[in-house]
Amino acid sequence: MSNITGLQWSWIDLERRHVLIPGIVMKNGQPHPLPLNETAIGVLTRITSGWKHATHVFTFKKKPFRRANASGWKEALKRAGIANFRFHDLRHTWASWII
Repeated sequence: MSNITGLQWSWIDLERRHVLIPGIVMKNGQPHPLPLNETAIGVLTRITSGWKHATHVFTFKKKPFRRANASGWKEALKRAGIANFRFHDLRHTWASWII
């Protein structure tokens, strides 16, 4: 979750279509490269075409947020009719899709 909520523009290279999360924020201390698919590129492109925070990609009320597992997450799951799902479950989904 922290890699998403803490995602910074300086880590993203849209031309090369990847994100490089610096080792300083990774548990193992090693930089972590991530490829970006068409959907991710589309999301990031839409963000850059509107208001954009100076450093952070994802914000709430124009401020970086720390947790994506709060009331907004729970409300979104409820509206989508999704039960028994944790934010961490997205990690497993992403890993399967990226392969």
